[in-house]
Amino acid sequence: GTWVCLRVGIAWPAPLFWQTTLISIALTLFVIIVRAATLGAAVTGGIFAATFYLATPGIRTALWPLLALMLLTFSATRFGRRRKEILGLAEGRRGRTASQVAANLGVAALTGIPEVASRLFLLAPEDTGRMALAAMLAAMAEATADTVSSELGQVLGGQPRLITTFRRVPPGTDGGITII
Repeated sequence: GTWVCLRVGIAWPAPLFWQTTLISIALTLFVIIVRAATLGAAVTGGIFAATFYLATPGIRTALWPLLALMLLTFSATRFGRRRKEILGLAEGRRGRTASQVAANLGVAALTGIPEVASRLFLLAPEDTGRMALAAMLAAMAEATADTVSSELGQVLGGQPRLITTFRRVPPGTDGGITII
């Protein structure tokens, strides 16, 4: 136990650890206040935010793409809400669930494992953060694109067709796509 505490202290000095904690709590509270997610989802997102910041601390952090993901997906989910409610496709008023947050951010968090391990066990050069940041950015960009395209497609897309057979399917069907 002592060895692990010493390694963590070397990998992340106390000020960075406190910054991470404050950022994570602030993002969690923000998500709760704007009702973008359930309590469990907000806490899950806060934990992911902490892992992103610990893997990529400083101004070039993975928190910037995370904030973009939050803003874009929140806006897209709210866009055309009335029409989505009429179609029976609107997300619940409570917001995203913990499983949805984990699905959207899990891959991005996994890409930070090599960076965290290199800091914790000093296995790699100090500057592996760029690779972690690039991988996190790619994973978050995919999650954002998936959510935004689904949310906007339900409102603007018209009649979707199944990607595999091109047969018409009801809006909201998995694999249903539109030109939009």
